[in-house]
Amino acid sequence: MIDRTRSAITIREFFVEQVSPGRTVATRKAYSAAISRFDHFLERNSVLDDLANENLWTFNLWQRERNYSIASGRGCVSNLRHIWRVAFSLGAVAAFPPALHTNIDPVHRLQRKPRKASTAKFKLPDKPPPQLTPTSTLMDVFWNMAHARLEGKTSKGVAHYRNAIRRFAESLGHEATVQDLTDENIVGFCEWSARSAYSVYTTDARRWLIRGLWHHAHHEGVKDNLPIGPRRPVNEPPAPLVEDISSVVAVHRAGIERDRERKERAEREPEDPMRFLRSIGKTIKRLVKPPGVPPTIGVVAPPAPDRDPATLTIAELMAAWRTFAAANYSREELDNMNCALRPLEVLFAADLALTFGPKKL
Repeated sequence: MIDRTRSAITIREFFVEQVSPGRTVATRKAYSAAISRFDHFLERNSVLDDLANENLWTFNLWQRERNYSIASGRGCVSNLRHIWRVAFSLGAVAAFPPALHTNIDPVHRLQRKPRKASTAKFKLPDKPPPQLTPTSTLMDVFWNMAHARLEGKTSKGVAHYRNAIRRFAESLGHEATVQDLTDENIVGFCEWSARSAYSVYTTDARRWLIRGLWHHAHHEGVKDNLPIGPRRPVNEPPAPLVEDISSVVAVHRAGIERDRERKERAEREPEDPMRFLRSIGKTIKRLVKPPGVPPTIGVVAPPAPDRDPATLTIAELMAAWRTFAAANYSREELDNMNCALRPLEVLFAADLALTFGPKKL
C-alpha cells in the first residue's frame, strides 16, 4: 500500500493502486495516456506534488502548441484533475483543485452516484426584495431579480447565479457591486476562469449570467449602460405591455378566418386523385424527355492530321474526339459524354485549345 501521507509518489503508482481498480479497459487507457503525456510535458516522472493548477494550465497550453485537439487536451486535464481529487480525499495532497464544477463534498463525489435531474423549485424568502442603488452588491441585484423573474425556476438553475457571483467576486478580489459591472471586468473574469482551468462552457455560462444581472440592474434604473456584444432573449428585461393591440388581434383573426375557409373548402371539394396523377405524369415526362439538339456552334469537321496545335480550337478538338469515340465507345457512353461536353461546346467552342486552363474549367 502507498503511504497516504507522502505526496511525492508518482501519479502512475497512485493511479494503479487507488483509481484504476474497477474501471474499464478503455478508461484505464485514457488515464494512462494522460499521465504519459503529462510526464512528457514535465520531462520526468510526474508526482502528486506536480498536480498544481499552474502546471495543469501550462500543460493545456503545451498541448495546444503541439496541435493536440481541444477535446483530447481537455480530456487529459480532466483525468489528471480527477486523480487530484482522489488524492485529496485520501489525504495524499493538501490542496484541492480550485476549479470544482460542483458543490458536492469530494468524498461523496467519489461514490459515482448517478446524476438525477433537479426537480426542486426555487422558493423565495418571506422578506421583501432589497431596494437597489448604484452601490448595491450583485447579491442584492440577484435577490431583487429573483422576486421578479425566478419564482418557480429549478433550484439548481438559480444556484448558478449565486455561484457566478461568487466566482466573479473572486476574480475581482473583493465583493462585487453594481459599479463593477463593466466590460473590462467581464473580460478579465473570463481570462481568470481560463487560468483557473474552468471549461469553456462553464466560463461562457457564467459570463451570460453576469450579463443577465447587468440587464436587470439597467432595467431597475441603477445602471446607465448595457454590456457590449450580443444579447440573448433570456437575459433581456421583460418587454413592456402594449396598450393598443387592435392590429395584432386583427392579424390573428384574419389568420383564423383563412384556416377556417381552407378547411371548409377541403370538405366541400375533396381532392381529385386524377389531378395528383396528372401532376406526377408531367414531372415524369419532363424528367425522361430526351435532351434537345446540341448547338451547332461546335459542329465542325475534324482537323487535318498536319494541323498546327497552336491554332486548334475547342470545337475542332471535340470533333476529332467524337470521331475517335464513335469507333471505341458504345451508344450509351457516347450519350453520357455528349451531355457532359455540351456546356463546354456552348461556352468555349470558338476558343483556342491552348488557352483553356483551370479557371475556364
